[in-house]
Amino acid sequence: NALLVGSWMVTGDIVVMDDDGFVRIVDRIKELIITGGFNVYPSEVEDALRRIPGVQDAAAVGLPHESGGETVVAAVVAVPGELLDPEAVRTASREHLTGYKVPRQVFVLEELPRSPIGKVLHRQVREEQGHGGYHRTDQEAAHQPARHVAEHDQPVRQRRDQQFLQVLAELGADGRHYGDTQPA
Repeated sequence: NALLVGSWMVTGDIVVMDDDGFVRIVDRIKELIITGGFNVYPSEVEDALRRIPGVQDAAAVGLPHESGGETVVAAVVAVPGELLDPEAVRTASREHLTGYKVPRQVFVLEELPRSPIGKVLHRQVREEQGHGGYHRTDQEAAHQPARHVAEHDQPVRQRRDQQFLQVLAELGADGRHYGDTQPA
């Protein structure tokens, strides 16, 4: 199902256009994390986490927070033979990320859930981190209790979608300055 707004088709991608008119896909609108009124792109957090020695892979997701927004949480996979301390990963991530983008919790996993074509399944990471459903490594299990997803997760995402469509409608044909669109 395609949703047309003016002459723009909503694709689910967040894009940015540079001064030369080049468009770059930044992330997916469904994966955008809203924390404290700020937008956090999971790909930015994941790139920063992968720069940390000993981190092979990472996934960043938003878990519901009692304030009505989300909390940045990350799942990381260690390089084979390495042991990762979740708190050390958080501390190291501060070198590459603004404070509100730093994961409030880091989970060390054996592997990230992936689709048949190899994409990380962020929804599954979010659901399983929120419910404590992952089998955690021994070093992690001693440090982190299971978390439970609050009931307000769906309304947060619905508000985000409504806000996006409102902004897009206000931008009209000049929607190129906001993500998630491409000319129809």
